[in-house]
Amino acid sequence: MKELQLLQTAVKQYELDARSLVVEGVLQPDSRHGDLHDQIQVNGNFYSARFISSKRYGTDVFIPLSDEVLTEQIRFCRYLRDSGIPFMKHVPTVEGKPFAIIHNDEESLRFVLFEWMTGVHHTHCTEAIAEKLGGFARRLHDVSSEFESRILPKESHSKGHEEFYRLLSAQARASELSVSTRELLNQYFMQIEYHKNRARTDSYDYIVQTDLNPYTFFGTSEKK
Repeated sequence: MKELQLLQTAVKQYELDARSLVVEGVLQPDSRHGDLHDQIQVNGNFYSARFISSKRYGTDVFIPLSDEVLTEQIRFCRYLRDSGIPFMKHVPTVEGKPFAIIHNDEESLRFVLFEWMTGVHHTHCTEAIAEKLGGFARRLHDVSSEFESRILPKESHSKGHEEFYRLLSAQARASELSVSTRELLNQYFMQIEYHKNRARTDSYDYIVQTDLNPYTFFGTSEKK
């Protein structure tokens, strides 16, 4: 089924007029997770529309995004908004479910809908932007640390880093490389060993992990 048809099928579960649906833009078309993510317009309103498959990555570095975990992530999104953190508003299905299940050929996709938020992307990290980003990161950290969940796993990112390093090392050993390239890789691996051995700790202070970078928007929470 083509992506437009998928979207039209999905929005019907939200009592939205599929005939008025317009795809405004494709978001992250080359992402590693393979989600189908679009900005759409329906009945004159803008939304973030995302199809999520059960197998999102080629490795097991990241935890499987089960229905239970996805539902908990959506609950966390609501928690952020309730705590004053700007975030898109989640839209449940007509039946009150956090996401819709759409069947595409032999695959079932989870469809998640959010009201679109308009913001300003900062692509140059000046001192002023860095200061503002740091303040927002501190606030987001404090809010996230208060979120209680029995569903989201408590795991150190060091486990993922170790697995990525193992995969990279195995690929390097199996590849035919020039002497100069292998020397550069060996220097890089030595730097990795240096830092990962000094980043170890016996105690952890867990928070909910969220993406944050200089491309984050600030200031506005208006719909487009």
